[in-house]
Amino acid sequence: MHRPPVRGCRAGSPAQVGIAAGGGVDLVPSEQLAVAVRESGLDDPTVEAIVDDYERAQLLALKSGLFAAALLALVSLAFTGGLPPDPPGARRDHEGKAVTA
Repeated sequence: MHRPPVRGCRAGSPAQVGIAAGGGVDLVPSEQLAVAVRESGLDDPTVEAIVDDYERAQLLALKSGLFAAALLALVSLAFTGGLPPDPPGARRDHEGKAVTA
């Protein structure tokens, strides 16, 4: 798969190396981002600011994804009301109580 070069980075720099996260999403480790930004000629405070912002964005994306998954799980509970209360093959006695084997 061909990736376009990152502006300000030399070809083959670590910024073009990603960790496959599945679904066509590549995550660049913050250490590699720092190296690539430093190689582009920026000063250390700017590099630190960029890496900090990138790490915060990664955490926000993770939290958002987990929140969406939890919300989806909670919403799905609303649709489980019609499920049978007994396991498959369970029997009930003449009073309607579940009989255990």
